[in-house]
Parts: sequence; structure tokens; C-alpha cells
Amino acid sequence: MKNTIITSTLCSGTKRLLDLPSASNSMRVAALIEVEGRAFLGAFVYLPCWVGISISTGVAGSAPGYAACITALLSVVVAFRVVLHFHLRRLIEYSERIARLALLILVLGLGLIMGIVATLAAHDAGLRPIFYSVVVVCGVLCTGGMSILSIDPAIRYGMPIVMFGPLLFGFAAEPTTLNITLSILLLVNVAYLFATSRRVQLDYWDGAPLKEMLKEQAAQFERQSLTDGLTQIPNRLNATQHLSGEWSRSLREGLPLTIMIVDIDHFKSINDKYGHLFGDKCLIAVANTLKTIIREPDFVARYGGEEFIVALNKTTEEQALRSGKGLEKRLPVWTWSFRSRG
Repeated sequence: MKNTIITSTLCSGTKRLLDLPSASNSMRVAALIEVEGRAFLGAFVYLPCWVGISISTGVAGSAPGYAACITALLSVVVAFRVVLHFHLRRLIEYSERIARLALLILVLGLGLIMGIVATLAAHDAGLRPIFYSVVVVCGVLCTGGMSILSIDPAIRYGMPIVMFGPLLFGFAAEPTTLNITLSILLLVNVAYLFATSRRVQLDYWDGAPLKEMLKEQAAQFERQSLTDGLTQIPNRLNATQHLSGEWSRSLREGLPLTIMIVDIDHFKSINDKYGHLFGDKCLIAVANTLKTIIREPDFVARYGGEEFIVALNKTTEEQALRSGKGLEKRLPVWTWSFRSRG
């Protein structure tokens, strides 16, 4: 019973340690995309490094099967890495957890391959020429990876483990003076990387809420700049941008596009007689009616004052005339109830 409790506590603690910090779903997704983007180019460093080491040290000639096997493994992982890069967002929509797991497997998988290569080189006389080169490359790649990818705790802790863990186990199996010295140097380097990468992780997640808030505010300001404050439909700026795109698409695809201007007659007289508050209600009512009349792909906006603009996609001239007559029949049939304050 006691062993079960200890095991459960250990597993729970490890999960909390390797999981992303408590944050909103959008922040976690943003962090996942950020890590993937930072790690993408780094994936292409492993294969050239290995090919260069194997050729320059002569291992490609003395142990061609071994060199080809490592080259094939690295190539397969890099190929999957490219596939993940172009399908990450789709995979996130399906499952954020699966997307993160796939990224961790591929990122740490490259490091594990290099760690195993270093371990084999340390204990195989035929591969000994590549040992120091591989260890140096592992150190450089681990340092670079932890310095930019430590926003994900699993990579921060996993990178040195997969790269140097096999090597340290190999040194422990043969505790010579050289192996003990190298083990101490590796452990000191790993401890230093843990200390420095922690700041990278904390800086990112401490600033993530502020970054998300600024992003939401920017999106809100953009929506406000493109929406008419009174009628809550697109404004003139929005209409200009939308119609520019629709016009280009219409010319490119050869599809008809109809643009209509809807104007409220004698609107100034309404404002003068009943007041601007009543005039505002008229504008809101017209906007709401236009929104209910037009089809889903069509577009309506307040162009200015009492003028509205309606864009009908893929609408022939005959269809446009029918739509215009339909608007004329629908808009003037309201009966207004107004109580004078006088």
C-alpha cells in the first residue's frame, strides 16, 4: 500500500512537472505553435552534422552499415517533422494533447538518436573516432535547444536526459578515470543549462497572459474600427476593404457582382421633426431589416449617414433587379409608434 502511494505521488508530481503551466487553452495552443516554429529549422541541423562527422572521421567508409542506419533514422524523423509542421494546426483542432505529444516525440527523438550514437561510440573501438565530435555536437544542440525551447517543460527536462542520459549510463558501466571526469563535466553542463533555461520558461509564461490580453484588445479594436457603432453592421472602411476583395475575385473568376445603394428618403426631415434619437432608431431598423433580407454570403454595410450599401455575390442582372424590387417592398412597410415629449 505504501509503495502504491509513493508511486502514485511520483507519477502525479512528474506529470505536473512536465505539463504546461496552468493557462487558458488559447495560451497553451499559442505556446505549442511557438515551440514548433522555433524547433522547425533546428530539425534540419542533425542530419548534416551526422553526415559531416561520419565522412570526416572515416566512419562512413569503415562502418557503412552503421552510418547508413543512423542517416536513415534521422531522415525519417526529419521527414515526419516536416509533415507535422504543415499539419500542426489541423492536428491541434483534432487534439491539442496529441499534437503536443507528436511534437515532443519528434523533437526529443532526434536528441535520443544522437545520444545513442555518442554512447555506442564511447564503447565501440571502431566508432571511437566520432566520439568527441558527437559529444560536442550533442552539447551544442542541447544548449541551443534548451535556450529557445524551454517554454515547454517537457523539452526543458527531456532534452538533456535523452542526449546525455544514455552516455552517463554507459560511463557508469565503465567507471574509468576518463569516464568519471567526462560524467562530472556533463552533469555540470546540464545543471547550468537547467538553471539558465528556467529563466526562459518563466519569462515566457509570466508574459503570456499580458501577450494574450494585448492580442485580444488588438482584435477588439480592429472589430470596432470596422463596425458601425450605431447599427452594429460593417462600416464604410469595412465595406471598402470587402468590396475591393470581392471586385478582384469577380474579375479573376468571371463571376457577377451586384452593388446596391439603399438610401432613406427625407431622413433629414425625420431628424428635424422627431429628433435624432428617433432617427437613430430608423437607421437601426433599416440595418436589421437588410441583414434579415440578404443571403448568407452577401454583404451589407452602413456607407455613411442614411446610406447603406448591399453587395450581392454571384448575382445576375435579372436576379439583382428582383432583389432590388424586393428591398423596395420590404423597407417602407413599417408603422412607427412615437410619443411626443411635448
